[in-house]
Parts: sequence; C-alpha cells; structure tokens
Amino acid sequence: MGKSKVLTLFASAQKTATATGTGQNLISSVGAVTGAKEGYFNRAVVNVNMSAFNGTATLDFTLESRNAAGTWFTLNPLTAWTSFTGTVEQSRQYEGPLGEELRGIMTFTSGTPTVTFEATAQVIE
Repeated sequence: MGKSKVLTLFASAQKTATATGTGQNLISSVGAVTGAKEGYFNRAVVNVNMSAFNGTATLDFTLESRNAAGTWFTLNPLTAWTSFTGTVEQSRQYEGPLGEELRGIMTFTSGTPTVTFEATAQVIE
C-alpha cells in the first residue's frame, strides 16, 4: 500500500442548510511526493457520521474533485450513498484519479432540520 492520509471534508459541526466544504489540496496536504500531479491518488474512502438529527428531512452527500483547469466535478462512489434521514454513519469507496482537490457537499433536499455531522476522506495512492 502506498501513501495515504485522512483529510477533513467537514469538521463536526451543527448545520441548518446546504453546506459546501473547503477544497482539500491532495498534492500538498498528503505529503511531499516528488513529481506529484493531478491523478496521483487513485482511491478514497469517505466516511460521513451524522451524529445528531433534529427534525424531518432528507440530506444527500456528494464528493467533488477539482482538476488542474480549476473545474469542479462530481465523483461517483462504487456504491451509491443512501440519503440521510436520521443519525447514521456511512462509508463509501471511490476509485480512479482524484484530481488536485476534494470537497464534500451536504445538500438539504427536503425539510429544515438541525443536524450535526462530520465527513472525512482517506486518500490512497
């Protein structure tokens, strides 16, 4: 197994509306790798822990990557995420070149709950 590192996509915090995480730079944050470039990391395991859920709603998680041209695009997990409707923890695996940055988006698709969640990604060579 090659280099890997866990990145924080969302720190544990309370949310009441759709949230877009800050892009996490895969090249500089994972470590000094000679000649590292877009696509250097080929796998990610993303974990979302919904630790508090007050109200009735549906939330969906999306993982995005940014390419060298600065364009954000959606990455598809090997198994689709299940919508979040209560407290639960889910993990999904992504394979293929990951681009230069990763960010998470938690979309409130219905209702107006107050939720607390965190999301991390372990990126792997």
